[in-house]
Amino acid sequence: MFRQLRKLNLIQPYSSAANFLLCKITRGDAQMVQRHLQDDGILVKTISDRALPNHLRIGVGKPGDTNALVASLKKQRDLYKFLHDQTVRLMNHGFRPAEIAERLAL
Repeated sequence: MFRQLRKLNLIQPYSSAANFLLCKITRGDAQMVQRHLQDDGILVKTISDRALPNHLRIGVGKPGDTNALVASLKKQRDLYKFLHDQTVRLMNHGFRPAEIAERLAL
């Protein structure tokens, strides 16, 4: 699971000998990522410690659980990329932030 998560370019997992991985969210907010995962039926724990801001604790499960986790995170990564690309495209066309937000309402 560690290698699969590291390849996503969305989170940075730390190696662990325990049955969970501590992961820093590098794109987005840990609570938002947790909510999206929960919507997909995947439970993870956010860490709200001053020493570890924007981190998730992900339990190691069965291979099917790992595949579901990676698929859900890929979906989030692709959504972030889409929103970024569309925001830049609209900025290049002269749209202001409020107009961009209006056009990109999900």
